[in-house]
Amino acid sequence: LMVMISHSHRFIYLKTFKTASTSTEAALERFCAPAEARADGVARDAYDGPEGIIGSRGPAQDAFRGTWHGHMPAAAVRDALPRAVWDGYFKFTTLRNPFERLVSHFAMRNRAHFAGRVSQDDRRAAFVDWLDHSPQATQDLDIYGIDGTPVIDAAIRLEHLTEDRAALCARLDLGTVDWPHLRNNPDRWAKVGDWRALYTPRALARVADLYHWELAEYGYHAPALETSQTTD
Repeated sequence: LMVMISHSHRFIYLKTFKTASTSTEAALERFCAPAEARADGVARDAYDGPEGIIGSRGPAQDAFRGTWHGHMPAAAVRDALPRAVWDGYFKFTTLRNPFERLVSHFAMRNRAHFAGRVSQDDRRAAFVDWLDHSPQATQDLDIYGIDGTPVIDAAIRLEHLTEDRAALCARLDLGTVDWPHLRNNPDRWAKVGDWRALYTPRALARVADLYHWELAEYGYHAPALETSQTTD
């Protein structure tokens, strides 16, 4: 995960987890770097030039080389930029219903829990523990916020890709943009099954507390639970 900055269109894209963010990143590279410096969604080193900035991605980001690297929280991006750029550029991110997104993130980080030998009860208990204790469950809060306050001007929501992308293109005068479909893993998601089944009342309360701003701002709702899920 990384940051993208376009000087010609004056935007800062803060990339979150499991939100169609890689597709967005690939589509916007051409506004941030010349053709010879683009990688179109695959692993790359960082680029910092007159057109803009693209953080490192994939194996290149693992060493956290240089200023622009993977997993940069908004505060680090702000501190690395001239204040006029941070204050004056349009900042946006990609979002997804946090209840569904966190299951997807958990599944990506904990693939062994979705092997056939793991029971649903054990899988649910592991998910609840991850929500309570893993910093991975709260990473997006620092990617689009600083000290608990969101800093973005807009979001592209996974549930409203077409309309939100169109609004962004109009706002930033991007013209016609080709939005590729990247990084989907249907086999992994199929192993998850019904993502709602991993929730308990305590898990729902945890997500609602962590991501209360997303719920209030974009109208996301907690899923209804089956009777078997109503005890923690």
